[in-house]
Amino acid sequence: MLKILLFVPHTVDAVYINHALVEGLAGSFSKNFPEAVAVQTVAGGHHAVEQLSDYDIIHFFGCWSREACQLSKRAYQHGIPYILTPLGGLQPWETERHQRSVLLQRQRHLVQHAAVVHVCGKLEHETFTALGWNKRVAVVKNPVLTSQITFASAAAQLVALYRKVIDSNTQLCLHAQTQELLGTLLQTGVDPHASSLNTDLRKGRAANIAQHITAFKAEDWRRILLYADQEHVSAQLMQAFDAFQVPYPSLKTQEIDRFEGKAKYAEGPLLTNALLSKNLLLKNKLKDVFANNGQAEQQLCLALLNLHYELQRHTMPLSHLMDLYQLVRFSDVDEDALRDMIRRLGIEDFAARLTSILSSFLSLPEGFWIFEPRDGAKTKRLYTAMTKFGQYNY
Repeated sequence: MLKILLFVPHTVDAVYINHALVEGLAGSFSKNFPEAVAVQTVAGGHHAVEQLSDYDIIHFFGCWSREACQLSKRAYQHGIPYILTPLGGLQPWETERHQRSVLLQRQRHLVQHAAVVHVCGKLEHETFTALGWNKRVAVVKNPVLTSQITFASAAAQLVALYRKVIDSNTQLCLHAQTQELLGTLLQTGVDPHASSLNTDLRKGRAANIAQHITAFKAEDWRRILLYADQEHVSAQLMQAFDAFQVPYPSLKTQEIDRFEGKAKYAEGPLLTNALLSKNLLLKNKLKDVFANNGQAEQQLCLALLNLHYELQRHTMPLSHLMDLYQLVRFSDVDEDALRDMIRRLGIEDFAARLTSILSSFLSLPEGFWIFEPRDGAKTKRLYTAMTKFGQYNY
């Protein structure tokens, strides 16, 4: 079940048509979709909303409200996606009227960071698209203004839109405990000896992990499986569930409607036999560094360089971190030679921070570290860039 907040500023709610729309939708949600969404309506200032974490999505109605702009900023910063229904407030004559207003930039920020903008008709769709503030637009007609659609039908379309937003951004919805659990599961899925390497598993917590997984609700399963599909780690996750002997639901992730992500991931495994970068200076340096060094060491260097390249372009799926884990874990290398090669390539800091992530997230034991782990704010940002935890997918 999704928890939705309908936020209607006082100035918007004071208009009868707007009030009737929100009231009618809220009633239809409660009547027709009690098992799909739990809806709360707030008509007033942003101070009326205390716990943003109580909601999966916030749905704003109307424009040019300081309260809405302030709440949307808080929501975005806390990883709560939101939808905007402008109610005609972004028509050309309205935006022109606010050109000199201090609210113009705030309103534009609200629109640009919306997961999707819901407009109520063809004309509003055309004018909003021409504005160019957000490309994610959905049309659901207003049953107060037209007999072509009922409140039940409008509510059904909006419920589908809420679902699409969440399904497109499941990485926002994974709690810290689930994120930690995913690391253990992914290690189990790629390493047959994980139970003897992972301290938590050695302490006999395997039964507790299995119990935790079986306690997942339908929404938990949906978000985890969609996240795994997005990050290309579904196969590894399924192997882990099998290892823990936990049944998991069948979800046809490819058939689920989602928004296109902001970046297109590289396909296939992490490349270890060629350099992705076209930089001629780097290619020449690589020839010098690789001279008289073994193939396994060369593969690991290429893996690190290619991961760095993908991260800079936001094309790295989490599966490529799993590929790196397997390389580090199962490759027989001359560690002294490898460390020298990495230093000469200028990626020693990157390798040390990756070691920290492999250790903390995937429980790679100390005996397999190439460099001493390097923690700090930069490592946290690298971890977020790799896992996408807490990041928007738009």
